[in-house]
Amino acid sequence: MPPPDVMQALLAGLIAGVGTAFACTTFLLVAIHRGLPLPGRLGGAGSLPLPLIGVIAVNGFLFGWTGLGLLLGAGVHALERTQPADGLLSPNLAFTSVVAGSVLLLLGAAAVVRGRIGAPVVASGLAAAIAFGWVLPWLALRGR
Repeated sequence: MPPPDVMQALLAGLIAGVGTAFACTTFLLVAIHRGLPLPGRLGGAGSLPLPLIGVIAVNGFLFGWTGLGLLLGAGVHALERTQPADGLLSPNLAFTSVVAGSVLLLLGAAAVVRGRIGAPVVASGLAAAIAFGWVLPWLALRGR
């Protein structure tokens, strides 16, 4: 069994991933309800009932975001051993900077590829940055 500090970091990643998954599901369902065009094959999802789309989306998002959350939880635990400095309202400045920079980089790449990104994509990126960049380190390093 891993030590309690490792389990705390992994649980923090899991919680941050679940929060991001529910936020992204909400943004997607609101976008579909408002009639915003969806890219590629997702455009055919408009013929499905909204609750069914929600069930499919939340399951997919939960799988992806919680997996990323577990990896980032392990990452914040490892990074805290080597670079324990705080800053940017976070207990670990390096981790928060990497996460926020990665989100900005991915949003920029999406803007270049798609030409324009919509509000749901930006909102999902912001939710991921907050959950993984700030909430995860606070939960993982709480009590230290």
